[in-house]
Amino acid sequence: MNSVVINQSKGLYKAELFSLLVFCFFFVLSFFVFDQIQQTLIIPMMIMIMAFGILVFWLVRIEKSLPIFDAGFFMIAITFLYSFYPYLSFVMTGFEVGLGGDNRLNSYRVKPDELGLFAWHHVTYLISLITGYIIFRPKTSISQSTKPLIVHKDQAIISVTVLLAILAFELAVGIFREAVRPHFVMQMINMVGAIKFVFTIWLMIFAMVHWQDRVVRYTLFVYLAYEILQIFLGNAGRTWVFLHFCAFTMLYHRFVSPIRMRQMVLVFTGMFILFMFFGFYRHSPVDLFQNITNVYFYIGGSNEFTSNLGTAYDLYMRKNALNTLGEIPWQVRFDDIIYLIPSQLLPFEKTDLSNWYLRIIGLHGRSAGFTFGVISQGVVGGGMFELAIRGVITGSVFGLLHKWYLRNNDSFWGTVFYVFVAIKAYYMFRASTVYLPYAILYNFIPAYLLVMFIKKTTTKPKVTS
Repeated sequence: MNSVVINQSKGLYKAELFSLLVFCFFFVLSFFVFDQIQQTLIIPMMIMIMAFGILVFWLVRIEKSLPIFDAGFFMIAITFLYSFYPYLSFVMTGFEVGLGGDNRLNSYRVKPDELGLFAWHHVTYLISLITGYIIFRPKTSISQSTKPLIVHKDQAIISVTVLLAILAFELAVGIFREAVRPHFVMQMINMVGAIKFVFTIWLMIFAMVHWQDRVVRYTLFVYLAYEILQIFLGNAGRTWVFLHFCAFTMLYHRFVSPIRMRQMVLVFTGMFILFMFFGFYRHSPVDLFQNITNVYFYIGGSNEFTSNLGTAYDLYMRKNALNTLGEIPWQVRFDDIIYLIPSQLLPFEKTDLSNWYLRIIGLHGRSAGFTFGVISQGVVGGGMFELAIRGVITGSVFGLLHKWYLRNNDSFWGTVFYVFVAIKAYYMFRASTVYLPYAILYNFIPAYLLVMFIKKTTTKPKVTS
């Protein structure tokens, strides 16, 4: 046993040393390949790689494997992807925004030094996230504190029944065209969709725990195939299915078999390509073959990664360079608080951040839509200082969440909650910081209370003599 641990430590040490040497090599090489203006963008990109790499190796030393089942790591990895990829795309297309890129960035004819200066917003937020997470996340491996997962038969029956009822409702509603659906039906669709993902995670965990049971395993595969089919039918977005696969990967790693580095690289690459593919399919199914065979569209084409950067940079220019942003409504500044309060309880109308931005650029009501994101929140707020505060707080909360899960990893609903938070954290960077508390309050809690209510009302009271 000791020899295995020693060999693992040596292997990890070699991997860390090799990664450090490769990083230093490319860092030095960048001073010879890129000019001084281009280096203003390359340097913050290298810092993002270094910060994320430090986190990865720190977690690997703790877990002795890839930290795939780690809510904080998933959240930070998504942040790194959304932060780093748009700049990488800019570099790979010759330090310019191509014709297929984001129109807002293209309109500014943005230069490397200008984009490099703005990139420090992403560096600040990413490093703050990692710092807060490292401080509060326990240095204890999940494998060292794993306890058998407790599955209550009555809750299993209720959860599966509710999920089947949701699927039946979706199929029934799908018969009617959206234009002829009554308003209350549309409200029901939103309510059902809000809790569906909770029960989807429930089904996944149950299937992973009973992976040796073919019926359970094949049932999960059929369900996931159904969700993929919804994309082609136009009933679901690619993000919805992408998050299903993220949850599946996390849970497979946790309960079935650890995923190795080579496997993870293949899985991530495949998921990323499919994510971009479904984006092309959704926007232009007619030109699908032409787009997917054009490597340029994968690298430099407009996508939600560059769109998120485009929104933040446009707001940054309007506020600091052009002075055309005007007075920022106080509802926008305090959106993190207002967003959690039901509209019926407010004496004023809520201001949706994306809709507010569309009004700023004159596209509201024209079937256009752009993601807002936490970087945009920082831009219209307190700048990089606010982003640092948001990052530290968010990272700290996820560190404490992991600590809580280590103590409660035998709880089935605790595991559902942990995975739910991990996956919904995807929206924190591309939507707003408060999206996650909103999802917990209006998605997870109603689903949990529904199961508990049905359980209480259907359980026969014990008769005592």
